[in-house]
Amino acid sequence: MKPSLPDSPVKPALLSVLCSAIACAVFLVPWQRMRHSHYFGAYLVLSLVIFGAFAFLSLKFVGDLRVGIESERWPEAKIERLRTHLLSHYYTALHIGLFLAFIIFGLFLERRFRGLSWGCFLFAQTLSQLRIALKPPRPSTPPIRWDASTPIHSDHWGHR
Repeated sequence: MKPSLPDSPVKPALLSVLCSAIACAVFLVPWQRMRHSHYFGAYLVLSLVIFGAFAFLSLKFVGDLRVGIESERWPEAKIERLRTHLLSHYYTALHIGLFLAFIIFGLFLERRFRGLSWGCFLFAQTLSQLRIALKPPRPSTPPIRWDASTPIHSDHWGHR
């Protein structure tokens, strides 16, 4: 018998954040020390594979969350709890802080913290994708019926 977790919108959101954190960990590897190693090529290939796999999984889980919300797989009460949590001001401040850390580490502390800069950028992008997936849908507006409208008329057209 296979154990399973309860189906909720929190599960793909947490898995997306976890996969993004693992993909960001690749940027924290001290490349300067490994550059002179005989196995530098193997480290580089392994890091690219880990980064690519976990970045792909992160995007896949965000897509699963978006599809689950659009197909109404979960009740609105479960989605609303996660929505109010991720769309709160704290996550907005975290998103802005990660973007500022990306700029500061990338521009001013480039030599020491370049990897951390890109890790902050990737994590901010994951939070942004989650927030976009959880935004409430816009109310649909009926299409404009141009055939039902009256023609535009003015007595002053062509006069100066």
